[in-house]
Amino acid sequence: MKIWNYQDFEYTKGLFKAIAKNHPNFECLYINIQFEDLNGIKEILLGCTILNRLHLYINDEIEEEEDNCDEILNILADCSPKNF
Repeated sequence: MKIWNYQDFEYTKGLFKAIAKNHPNFECLYINIQFEDLNGIKEILLGCTILNRLHLYINDEIEEEEDNCDEILNILADCSPKNF
């Protein structure tokens, strides 16, 4: 299910909480994120129990990009549902 292409980062944290709490049956999700939103990804992975695909579009240009990619991989490894 694709609801809309949402790119307003001011409201992203609330959107992540709403998805994790109210939509545990998402199987596939497309999300635009900034590296500061990684805790929201963790919430979604823990809340959406049948999620098997997650498409992340990262919208940051940070010099420490490699460290942030490692952090994303750690979150995916630690928090992903079994079917992911």
